[in-house]
Amino acid sequence: MNYLLSSIICLLLFGSCSSFKYYQPSANPALFKNTGEVHVSGGLNSSGASLQGAVSVSNHVAILANYNGTLSNHNVNEGEVALGYYDGDASTALFVSGGLGFGKNFEYTDVSETKKSYEGDFIRPFVQLNGGITGGTIFGKLQGDLIGVMKVSYLKYDGFRNENPQDVIKSGYVTIEPTFVFAIGSPKLKFDFTFGFPTRPTFKRLNENTEARTYPATIGFGMHFIFGRKSSK
Repeated sequence: MNYLLSSIICLLLFGSCSSFKYYQPSANPALFKNTGEVHVSGGLNSSGASLQGAVSVSNHVAILANYNGTLSNHNVNEGEVALGYYDGDASTALFVSGGLGFGKNFEYTDVSETKKSYEGDFIRPFVQLNGGITGGTIFGKLQGDLIGVMKVSYLKYDGFRNENPQDVIKSGYVTIEPTFVFAIGSPKLKFDFTFGFPTRPTFKRLNENTEARTYPATIGFGMHFIFGRKSSK
């Protein structure tokens, strides 16, 4: 299902995804209101299946953690951790953080999964800003969130293509990743819809054989649990 979702987006945007090497995961959009608040979410997105967690460990300080993985022609296993500062009031909130992503990926040449076309390892230091409306009441106990995320990453990728002759894949470049999240549900459980479009701010063309490329869009949906949030007065 994840691979099918990726393929559909590729066909709509570019017609082919054969040259892309790295699929950035959905950003963690957590926003906090008080100390001891815990967020746990999971879902499917165009880069795989993700599990995300976040907790406000003290007044204004919180940590994030993500895991993203796939079991398809494009296979990735990656993690992400971040630490930051949050501030929130009755309905709006802000969270700024910095962290590190890390992992490895590869892609099979065909559905038989007998040969890898490329494989590599990467690290991705980043800064991230989350902001928006969280816990706003729509009707009765039905609540909705509208969250914007701005993430700036530096992707450092080292790998190789399994061809003859073998090409080394080595990249280091900045990506800007705006993401929009809409969620609806109860105070403790919400259903999220996420849309993001990472871009590489340069006019320089990447070499398809020796440099990693970034997948141009992320679409996802999932469930989001919130524990320990105090009721607004």
